[in-house]
Amino acid sequence: MDWDIIRAKDWKNTENNFQRMDFKQAEFLIHNHIPVDFINKIFVKNQCRMIEIEHIVRKLGLAIKVQVAREGKLYY
Repeated sequence: MDWDIIRAKDWKNTENNFQRMDFKQAEFLIHNHIPVDFINKIFVKNQCRMIEIEHIVRKLGLAIKVQVAREGKLYY
């Protein structure tokens, strides 16, 4: 994770980096602040990501539901 982007006040995408906004997601902002047991659902943009994240969740032995966000709309 690029913590410099995550902590930055200006995190809009730039011509040099089109993924800046992707790093500014809420789950990154709570890193090391709450126990993973407090997370009951993870929303993703599409079915492909859902399968990928479900695999990670299972591999970690967690019981967190993974769901595709309606119309792929997510808040950063």
